[in-house]
Amino acid sequence: MYSTPSSLLFAIFLALTASANPSKRCTGTISSLDDVAAAIKCTTININSFTTTPGVTFDLELLDGTTVNLLGDVTFGVSNWAGPLFQIA
Repeated sequence: MYSTPSSLLFAIFLALTASANPSKRCTGTISSLDDVAAAIKCTTININSFTTTPGVTFDLELLDGTTVNLLGDVTFGVSNWAGPLFQIA
């Protein structure tokens, strides 16, 4: 009979649950629209002051339970377009 140590089973469990849940308990920082893709992978997002590109939506597709902190002013570039300026999903 072959027995597996419980520490090995626990390590396998941790590896499986980590790969099944791609969200990270990290803090992402947004200082431009270029930072959004990396920041939305985290469960805490800090938004610093910046100006958006005219005609581009500031779009945040947040993970469940994400906390967003607005730490500065977001100025939306001027453009004649249908929008939206800001969207959270």
